[in-house]
Amino acid sequence: MSENRGSATDSNNNSASTDASSQHQSQNRVSSFVSALNIDKSVGVVGVSEGISYGLGLMVYFILLTVITGLVAGFGFVFFIGSGAVDNIVVTAVLGLIAVVVYMAAVAVFFAGFAGLLYKIITDAVARALKALS
Repeated sequence: MSENRGSATDSNNNSASTDASSQHQSQNRVSSFVSALNIDKSVGVVGVSEGISYGLGLMVYFILLTVITGLVAGFGFVFFIGSGAVDNIVVTAVLGLIAVVVYMAAVAVFFAGFAGLLYKIITDAVARALKALS
């Protein structure tokens, strides 16, 4: 009967060590998963949280650029519509010319703002890389 108790104790010890081993493996999996999602962890030169905040800032800039140029282009469109409502050919031509100039200015502002955005992204990347190298 003591042999049965010994084998039961051995099986309890084996199951306890198996539980501890599986628990250790699951803790390793969880910690590797958590470290992969760690927002403060730096991936290369730029951290994830810094990249997200930088991207959100660029998105706000792009939205404001689009809204402002859209308003200017809409103002040009109002001149264009207004030029069709006038019976005088000279006033119609002048309002149509103003509409084209305002619309072209809106397009120019949009492309200049977009080029400035690209310039900012490139210069920030180069500055960060030079800072990391030094």
